Amino acid sequence: MKHLLLIFLLLFPILYSKGLAQESTRPLELPAFIIEGIEQHNIRSSIKQLPRKTAALNTEELDSLNTFEKQQPTLLPVDKLPAHSISKSYRTK
Repeated sequence: MKHLLLIFLLLFPILYSKGLAQESTRPLELPAFIIEGIEQHNIRSSIKQLPRKTAALNTEELDSLNTFEKQQPTLLPVDKLPAHSISKSYRTK
């Protein structure tokens, strides 16, 4: 009984998808209809505005953006570099 149920569960999606494929080959027919109306929209038109130039920054404003005082990038102390390097040479036979 379990075998028949398993076979049915495996074959059902395949047979069902074939039935959907046959139905989808028919062309889709849409109803023809016309929309009529008398409403009017008053949309004002205008001329495209060009972007304006921004004002130039004076030296005080520029200095406030880019200071000469450099800040530490991290709050943790930086590890020191090793005093000597370890190198190994490998030989191939």
